[in-house]
Amino acid sequence: MIDIKNKKDCSGCTACYNVCPTNAIEMVIDEEGFKYPKINKDKCIKCNLCSKICPMLKNKEDDTSNIKCYGAYNKNNDIKKNSTSGGFFSALAEKIIDKNGVVYGAKFDKDFNVIHYGTDKIEKLQAFRGSKYVKSELDKIFTEIKEILEQNRLVLFSGTPCEVYGLKAFLQKDYENLICAEVICHGVPSPLYYKKYRESKIKKYKSNITKLSFREKTYGYSSSTMTIKFENGKKYSRGHESDEMIKAFMRGYCSRESCYDCRFKSFGTVGDFKIGDLWNVEGYLGEEFKDGATLVITCSSKAEKILEELKDKIGIKEINKEKAEYYNGNGGTSMILHSANRPNERDTFLKDTSTMDFKNLRNKYLKMTYKEYAKMKLKPILYKMKLLDKIKSKSR
Repeated sequence: MIDIKNKKDCSGCTACYNVCPTNAIEMVIDEEGFKYPKINKDKCIKCNLCSKICPMLKNKEDDTSNIKCYGAYNKNNDIKKNSTSGGFFSALAEKIIDKNGVVYGAKFDKDFNVIHYGTDKIEKLQAFRGSKYVKSELDKIFTEIKEILEQNRLVLFSGTPCEVYGLKAFLQKDYENLICAEVICHGVPSPLYYKKYRESKIKKYKSNITKLSFREKTYGYSSSTMTIKFENGKKYSRGHESDEMIKAFMRGYCSRESCYDCRFKSFGTVGDFKIGDLWNVEGYLGEEFKDGATLVITCSSKAEKILEELKDKIGIKEINKEKAEYYNGNGGTSMILHSANRPNERDTFLKDTSTMDFKNLRNKYLKMTYKEYAKMKLKPILYKMKLLDKIKSKSR
């Protein structure tokens, strides 16, 4: 049976939770806000199915010999504008629904918790747009997907690498009617910290949240902004240099333990697509990629066939692996092959999250420097003067 002795050995994919024939496994929240499997030994029949299908216990062998890499963007400018990168996933999801399929991805619930959800309605796809830098609640989604696959309906599942591997492990066989899109991942932050962050904003603005966007293109694609709108009409808008959620995430303070040594980093995947950002590629691929570009890596003949069907919805250019890695990492470290760094403050940060007032937590770990404060103040001015992109390009 599953026995998690070290938290880095569990990604929280829920494969074991879904596969257990006696419902002996419960996903229990720990002190950091992450869920881990707990076995009810009275219900366990010692079939060891949970251990057999656990993707963390399998030898991962990705075939990367036939992969192809592309830069892509959605030809619908409204969709591209409201997407984190180039809006490729929206085009892919629309195609699946056009074929009477069901699309699964991460969305916000009514309280802005991040959950996985399935829909076969085009008008509901907008809920999937935009990054959500929090560990998603999967619950029994894998079981639900299997039921739909058994009805011979087409299914598109989008998730982090460990979630895609978890779904494929749970299914225990290949389904021709399953398409998987793996999101290139920097790590999944704690739902506990994210909740505390939201509560701090609600308290400060004295109003409930009506909209939350982790990476709104307020100052263009390369200067993504955390934006929150409130019932009372007020609006919060901060960049990575000053927003406490994005800052903690980018510094690696609040990710799941398994994310610092991710076992699913590769150009290949057990799925069909791998998708992520392409930064500042307009000089390489063309100006049409300036407002948002998606890195699309095809890992199966199934993916290549679908890509051909999407050419009326997307602009696309093939690139090599070296360029894909370079532009995904913005000239630095790409998350295709590398895990996020684990800072020394990580343990104390999440421990303090569970006990400390948010203001004190921010002042201890995330207090703005004078340089960060200056950036925050100057950014909107430079953007209006059309100087922001020029300054950024010179600094690279």
